[in-house]
Amino acid sequence: MEEIAKKYGKAAVQVALRFQVQIEIVVIPKSAKKERMKENINLFDFSLTEEEMNAIRSLDENKSIL
Repeated sequence: MEEIAKKYGKAAVQVALRFQVQIEIVVIPKSAKKERMKENINLFDFSLTEEEMNAIRSLDENKSIL
């Protein structure tokens, strides 16, 4: 994910958020820090390619966080 983030000049978390947006998941990031809030919203100026989407999908370990 870091490699993809570098390509777009973004943080890895922005790439993760963009991934979720592109698969039509509603994203509600939470942060109290103004800098992080700006990063969280700054994900609509790029799109991930299908190859990048598949690379991120391959990271799935089928584990629940709940």
